Amino acid sequence: MMAAMGTQGPEAASRIADLVRPRGAEFEHARTLAPDVAQAMRDAGLFRMPLPKELGGTDADLMAIASVIETVSAADASTGWCLMIGAGTNAFAGYLERDAAEEMWADPDIATAGVVMPRGTATSADNGYRVSGRWPFASFCEHAAWLCGGCIVDGGPPRLVFFPASDITIHDTWHVAGLRGTGSHDIEVRDILVPAGRSAWFETEPWPDGPLYRIPFLGVLSSTLASVALGIARGALDEFVRLARDKVPTGSGRTVAQRETVQSRLAQSEAAVEAARVYLHDRLASAWDIASRGDKVGGADHAQVRLASTHATHVAVKAVDFAYEAGGTSALYASSPLQRAFRDIHAASQHIMVAVPSFEPVGRTLLGLDPASPMF
Repeated sequence: MMAAMGTQGPEAASRIADLVRPRGAEFEHARTLAPDVAQAMRDAGLFRMPLPKELGGTDADLMAIASVIETVSAADASTGWCLMIGAGTNAFAGYLERDAAEEMWADPDIATAGVVMPRGTATSADNGYRVSGRWPFASFCEHAAWLCGGCIVDGGPPRLVFFPASDITIHDTWHVAGLRGTGSHDIEVRDILVPAGRSAWFETEPWPDGPLYRIPFLGVLSSTLASVALGIARGALDEFVRLARDKVPTGSGRTVAQRETVQSRLAQSEAAVEAARVYLHDRLASAWDIASRGDKVGGADHAQVRLASTHATHVAVKAVDFAYEAGGTSALYASSPLQRAFRDIHAASQHIMVAVPSFEPVGRTLLGLDPASPMF
């Protein structure tokens, strides 16, 4: 069974897509989203999607969340990425102590952000932790109410700790090739006290009883990352079709669309992207059905979610590469959405959760071996 989200999610996603589609260059220049876009996503309730219903969440299923993120990403990759971060980090609410989560999400429309990798240090003190650290790639950090950072606790196991935005220093480091509009700067905190209730790790038993919390958090995260990639591919293929219908290359008497090779490669790219989406949503639906029956998703079922997510990401890379290459010199200009899609997809595919090395722990699991990865 699948939880219903109604029409609110798709309609809201379409409104946000219309808002941001013409503004990609603006976000790139600013290297962050405009405040009105972040506010529009809050007002639309999109950051509520993965929140526990006890905190005001919409009780959306994973397939609905994936579709919303894909729709927005097709219009602008940086906006879709920030939605993925702001909503996805909210899903960790169920792993924190309930009292702390209720305090943090007193307003269920806030967004959170942060970095999972344990680059900080935490020392036990005063019913909590003294935390210091600096984390790169903190996407959407300028618009989040709470930030999180992975820490090594007392020199031993890792833990994810949350701190209010007022506690962080943002270092202007986001000068990059792709996903420029995400504002993924370094964030830093120095010797701040974090209550124990605002910390957890992936092995922590979540307190909500919903299906989302019977699916490993990293599986949820990987599927949302893949949805950004599929959206970028969708946007690139649609843009290429618009270009190909009118462009007549120098020295040719035919439009790009009239070239047989282009027709064949476009058809193959379209089929590959659509098949990857169906595979991803099928694996998500299977996991959701297991979780809806009250069982935890793990082992091969989790591996299939991770495999479908990584596969979809790299199918998307190939589709965007085709669109960029077939777009010819027109795709070189800063005004072309194809050059932005090319840069964005190659940035998105570098994320540790969906990069090429993430195939390995899946393969190990399918072979009956230990995945041997802390990010699985």
